[in-house]
Amino acid sequence: MMKEKLEEINRHISALSQTIKHTEEMMKGNDVCFLKEFPVSMERVQISQPDPQTPSGALIHVPRYLGNLSFGVWKKMQNIVQNSESGEDL
Repeated sequence: MMKEKLEEINRHISALSQTIKHTEEMMKGNDVCFLKEFPVSMERVQISQPDPQTPSGALIHVPRYLGNLSFGVWKKMQNIVQNSESGEDL
């Protein structure tokens, strides 16, 4: 699946590289020719990409990594700090 997507991306990159090369050649040539062909070139470049599909199994366990950070820190601090019963107020 990933190999197919990589090949598809490489094809798109190759097509875009050819379009860029063709546009650069036209720019070196006659300005009138470039201006006449410019709208057609812009349409070729404007390729709408579909929304990427997220492969199953690629998702992270969100609550585990993005849970309540302050609560997690507080719980860890309870293990580190010992409660002392003293009569002094700080």
